[in-house]
Amino acid sequence: MTNNHGLDVDYFSRKMERMLNGAASYTRSEWARECARMARVADEAVLQEDEFVGDLRKNAERYMVLRQPDVDTIHNGGLFAGLTPDNIVINGGDLDERTDAVIAARKQVTP
Repeated sequence: MTNNHGLDVDYFSRKMERMLNGAASYTRSEWARECARMARVADEAVLQEDEFVGDLRKNAERYMVLRQPDVDTIHNGGLFAGLTPDNIVINGGDLDERTDAVIAARKQVTP
């Protein structure tokens, strides 16, 4: 049965009953994943609201600002990402690759 707002009441009733019956065995992260999956079924757009992804969205916007400058920005002025000691502007796919490499290097476990 679907309610007047388009919510699949049968699905959520069954799902929530199963979750509540097994609640004692869920870890916090498992419970959160189940709830997120239900939110996705109910209205995926809600998960894109600032309450849930505000910081991620803001960081993505910031990164895009750094990703887009022309290589002449270093001479013309403006905000850019640069590579030292070469003193060059990096942008686009090159910035992505170099950023990913730094992230990967930070994740490596040193013995």
